[in-house]
Amino acid sequence: MKERSQGDRSARSRRGSTLLKFLPSELFHAFNREQLRSWGALAVLAACLASLAVWVAQGSTSLSSALTVMAKSSAFLAITLLSVNFVLSTRARFLEEAFGGLDRMYKVHKLVGKAALLFAILHPAFLVMRRLGEWELVAEYLVPGLSWPFTLGLLSTLLMLVLIGLTVQAKLPYHVWKRTHRLFVAALLLAMAHALLSGSDIAKYPVLGYWVAGMSLVGVACFIYTVHLYRYLGPRTRGQVVAARRMGNITELTIRTEKALPFHPGQFVFLRFLRFAEVRESFPFSLSNDPSEGVIRISAKRSGDFTSGPLTTSEVGDAVEVMGPYGKFGERYLAHKSDMVWIAGGIGITPFLSMAKHEAKSPVGRKVHLVWVYSDPSDAAYESEVRAETLNNPCFTFTHWNSRSMGRIGGKQLAGLMGGIEEIRRRTVFICGPPALMRSMFDQLVELGVPRRRIFYEDFDLLG
Repeated sequence: MKERSQGDRSARSRRGSTLLKFLPSELFHAFNREQLRSWGALAVLAACLASLAVWVAQGSTSLSSALTVMAKSSAFLAITLLSVNFVLSTRARFLEEAFGGLDRMYKVHKLVGKAALLFAILHPAFLVMRRLGEWELVAEYLVPGLSWPFTLGLLSTLLMLVLIGLTVQAKLPYHVWKRTHRLFVAALLLAMAHALLSGSDIAKYPVLGYWVAGMSLVGVACFIYTVHLYRYLGPRTRGQVVAARRMGNITELTIRTEKALPFHPGQFVFLRFLRFAEVRESFPFSLSNDPSEGVIRISAKRSGDFTSGPLTTSEVGDAVEVMGPYGKFGERYLAHKSDMVWIAGGIGITPFLSMAKHEAKSPVGRKVHLVWVYSDPSDAAYESEVRAETLNNPCFTFTHWNSRSMGRIGGKQLAGLMGGIEEIRRRTVFICGPPALMRSMFDQLVELGVPRRRIFYEDFDLLG
């Protein structure tokens, strides 16, 4: 009985964990909340408040019923957030500035998508609660085909549920996931049609209809730009692979671009390899060389379908489409002159390779200590290159941390490497690696008294 009870608790725990993945649970952890603090996030909130303000300004009689207010507020918030999410997918430069980096904008994008689903579910739930006892009307809300305007809303919500499920639960290849993700535009169009055909307030107050239609069409326009026009209008250039190396699980490619690509150390680009006609998507890669070299270098670990498959067959002469550069990690590094700690996890070493080379060529006299954490020695392909930078720069020191033999690194171990807690408290910390490592280090550094404003990290986990 005890074993069965433990099994039941474990199953309930797994179900609870799965449910949390569908909710905007990022708000529950300080590490994630830090990524959401930006002018861009405030603009998303302002868009939501604007939708509610337009509705309230019409003086609707719906405001007299609490359940109706909650139902219609949920509807306006759902369609607003769904529309905003298409804006957040455009990779526009001004949006990256507003959110403090493309990685952070994508985190808001993920949160907004899940919040849109939550409000889309709450909308009919509140309607049903208000109409309990009026079973024919409740059936119209919930049974497909009885009322086509309501059926459109139901289909929109179900489609969102499936697509978000594919993001947070299924382990799809990146290019397959990205293609399914485009179906969100169908969810938006269904939601717009539902609102315009079934909304009683929209029928009474044309301004609301114009507002909903306008927001939705902006979302559709952003979808068209992202899917069909971005590759022609976005920041792009062509390039050619001029060197290729395979080092264990790492594929290293050096690319010479047709136009000079000015980038900061620590930035990344999206690459599309034209030889692989079956793979039309572009993939993000950190740049691992110094900007002064006149080329770009990427170093990718075999971790997904593309990096384990087609990318490993890339050859000298392959044509490449380069989009970018993007990212604020390097800008934050350049903006701070204090002593630093860099914490790399596995292939998260790549932006630090670029930063270390730049640090040697453009020294400012600060001390930098790089701690590289990995579990498999075969992942340490760049250790000799990192050690060479310690010879080029006397202010740069390096520690490798093999977690398989040395155990998981924690805040206290890190403080010991730095010479004590007070030393690490006065340094600026940069982290790049697996999300679990970054969250753990963030929490432990904050516990040690390192100010959150001096902890920076690159979190480009699109599906996590």
